[in-house]
Amino acid sequence: MNEHSKIIVENEKDVTLTDILNEADCIYKKYKAAKIHPQNTEAIDKFHSDITKEHKEFNTAYPTVLRHMIQEGRYHSNAFKKYLKRVESKPWLNDEQRMDSYADYFILWYKETHSKYDTKYVQELRKDYRKRLQEEHDKIEKLAKEFAEEIAKKEEQYAVERKEEAIKAFKKIAKNILSPDNINTYVEKFNSDAISFEHISEINGRLLGISEVV
Repeated sequence: MNEHSKIIVENEKDVTLTDILNEADCIYKKYKAAKIHPQNTEAIDKFHSDITKEHKEFNTAYPTVLRHMIQEGRYHSNAFKKYLKRVESKPWLNDEQRMDSYADYFILWYKETHSKYDTKYVQELRKDYRKRLQEEHDKIEKLAKEFAEEIAKKEEQYAVERKEEAIKAFKKIAKNILSPDNINTYVEKFNSDAISFEHISEINGRLLGISEVV
């Protein structure tokens, strides 16, 4: 069982299923007591933020349960209990299984809150919910990839600029120590990928030492 699946059924305090269920019920009571209007998104977001800070471990383990509860007012103790037992017996091990598990919880909630339901409709409901989860996941993955690529691009550009500045410094320091031909030879080597910024900086330091003696 990997770290992500393990956190579904136990936290650092090694709590029981009953403890987790009681915590969820307690959070829902706080939500109901707050009497936040469903269209007051600012108040809902603030309440959600406060709860995630107050119940950090619960939010880490069951973010989708908390999101449905606070942002949509959707929670049922018996549905969550069934979900906990299901995950305890079959913890998810990867993102695909995690999203399947979230879809399972939503359907358990739906069944508990609807005394009569059409089986075919429930199947379509789960399919649609799982699709939306996948789309959300793919979007986040895409944004994360784009962000990582942008950071890498900026770091690469920064490395080029640092090297250019080090070469400029070399020319300035070396003009009174080396001949123009030697300076050009060094610069050609510096411009190759084989010579790093750190190496050029080290050479500059040594030249500075020589220039001070001279």
